Amino acid sequence: MADLFIIGRWAPKCEDFFDICTESYESFQKSKAELQKIKRRGITEAQDESVSVAAKMRHHSASTVVFAALCLEAFIYDYAAAYFTDTHARKYLQGIDFVSKWVVIPKLVTGKDFPTEGRAFEHLVKLRKARNDLVHYKSRPLPTNIKEWEELQAETEREDDANAVNAYQTVKEVLTELHKLEGRGKWNQWWRYSPTKKRAKTISKLRQV
Repeated sequence: MADLFIIGRWAPKCEDFFDICTESYESFQKSKAELQKIKRRGITEAQDESVSVAAKMRHHSASTVVFAALCLEAFIYDYAAAYFTDTHARKYLQGIDFVSKWVVIPKLVTGKDFPTEGRAFEHLVKLRKARNDLVHYKSRPLPTNIKEWEELQAETEREDDANAVNAYQTVKEVLTELHKLEGRGKWNQWWRYSPTKKRAKTISKLRQV
């Protein structure tokens, strides 16, 4: 069975979304390293190449953010539906704000408070902002000179880096906090493994059923 078999759900989407998030994050890091190599070369001819790689970074960062948010949205819905019902989750819980779900639902299920003063919650709030900034994207005026262009490009690269790192880590941190609240020790913590290792563990688990 799937990793949420422990709470009676077949819920592959949250894992699928995290696989995509992970693969996007790894691609982002590769593009980042490639861009750093290009910049170290310090030649004008590499400008076009630099712009191309920076664009790849933006794409991979956006994908990391979106699929991290999708993963946590999918998981918290399935978590609620498993302990209550799909009807109850859709009627009373689905309309709650993304971040608020991670406060309300774990409290209803475990009777314990999700730590809103901790690192995981802080990063969850940042993930929501990054996701919303993409979904409700606002363009900026074009730079009027080379200096402004370089500053804007550098700022964009910093934002892409911060958002990608935060998104990837947030999934791990938030699910780990929930795992602690559950205190059952039965989840296999699939978010700790690479996509390939997770698939191998799932196949092994299916064979044992």
